[in-house]
Amino acid sequence: MAKKKKITRAVVRWHDETGRLEPRGLPAPNAPAAAAAAAQLVLAPAPAAAQLVDSEAAGTSCRSPDRPTCPNACCARWRRRPSTTAAQAEGLDAVFARHGRHAEATRRAVRAWGLELLCVNPAEYSSSLTAVLAPEGHDAGRLLDVILDRFDMALGVGLGVLAGKVFRIGHLGDFNDLSLIGTLAGVEMGLALAGVPHRAGGVGAAMTHLAERARSAAEPVPA
Repeated sequence: MAKKKKITRAVVRWHDETGRLEPRGLPAPNAPAAAAAAAQLVLAPAPAAAQLVDSEAAGTSCRSPDRPTCPNACCARWRRRPSTTAAQAEGLDAVFARHGRHAEATRRAVRAWGLELLCVNPAEYSSSLTAVLAPEGHDAGRLLDVILDRFDMALGVGLGVLAGKVFRIGHLGDFNDLSLIGTLAGVEMGLALAGVPHRAGGVGAAMTHLAERARSAAEPVPA
């Protein structure tokens, strides 16, 4: 029997338009300077075809599904085009608000599960991802293996001294409310299957927060 191929846990998704795996992005601190830098990057004009330095030839090896990320500058510029268009269409204020909404919904889910956030200072919470501490005596890596094997969903691992101690839930990039709820449902089912002590109801807590935000956004502004 062929051994099942072990895939690297990368925060990626399959992009229908480009026909390959695309990285969801990297975490960034919630600071005005970071937001301003992100705005400058997103709003910068896409390079002309001549500036891509023969991207078709140079980017061949880094567009395959088994290589979702690439350090080449040509690929970074080439991939910025669809993300720039999408961000401009949504509006930067809406982009930042969506990331904040998803981050808060995720934190509420974690608290409802009875688990601890790695970040203890609310002023330093990230809108890009949420790192969750595994309960004492439980390996976060095993939990992620269960979730990957049973639900085909890859979460972020703990790095360095945090390896095996935390798992990371990403909520950055091309991500909507339903995507988040599906992700949190996968985590909650994985916690149960892996035998990790937790309380049920994390998905419900996140849904309640998202529904409240949706209702408040739909309410007319008083004259």
